[in-house]
Amino acid sequence: MRNRPDEEEYEEEEEEGESYLSSYSDLVTDLMAVFVLLLSFALVTQATHNRSSSPDVMMESTGSGLMEAGQMLEYTEYYNQDKAQGADEGHTETDEHGQSAAKSAMDVKTEELIKELEGHIAEAGLDGQVRVTKLEQNKIMMRMMDSVLFDTGKSAIKEEVKPILDGIADILFEYNNVIKTIHIEGHTDDRPINTLQFPSNWELSTGRAGSVVRYLIEKSGIAGEKFFSSGYGEFHPIANNATEEGRAINRRVEFTIEVKD
Repeated sequence: MRNRPDEEEYEEEEEEGESYLSSYSDLVTDLMAVFVLLLSFALVTQATHNRSSSPDVMMESTGSGLMEAGQMLEYTEYYNQDKAQGADEGHTETDEHGQSAAKSAMDVKTEELIKELEGHIAEAGLDGQVRVTKLEQNKIMMRMMDSVLFDTGKSAIKEEVKPILDGIADILFEYNNVIKTIHIEGHTDDRPINTLQFPSNWELSTGRAGSVVRYLIEKSGIAGEKFFSSGYGEFHPIANNATEEGRAINRRVEFTIEVKD
């Protein structure tokens, strides 16, 4: 019976210890909650500051005062695409301006080439027999009657016309850097030819075109790969072969000069 008071005293001390531990645990829990709240507040404040200072992010008045994450990503992508599109448009405008300037400069060169050829032909007194025209934006044609270059039924260039061709070769060489190709075409009338050298007008027209090409390559110094020659016989007339005048017009050599774009 003596032990009864001791047991009661021990139980009271144990209850007091449990109460103390419970109070301490509650305090720690409260402190942790406060710490978590402070940390969350600090992180939100930092994120808000970073977003508001970024040039690629726009603040928007919503319920929370900030743009939602998905909205921010969508806007950022749109903003970057818009900047890229603007850069592309600016680049395109610059390219178009550069191409337009280059094209204008080439047009000037083409007109200058035409004037030089026309001046040379006029000085030689061949205005009525040689004609220079602009076919397209970058093509020039010089049409020369066959009687200027050749004797009837021949493909050898006349000696007296060689100085004129020399002048043409010099002009072509002067504009060599802007010339892309030079195509020489031979044409005849519909009167047949049948010789050992020229069995038909095909051979005659081809031989004449080849003679002019060879001469210009030798005299101009322009690379041979820029030259082309073709003979069309009587099959590409530009006048009526029923008259002598029409046949004279059809017997011709055409120089087609293509200028670089």
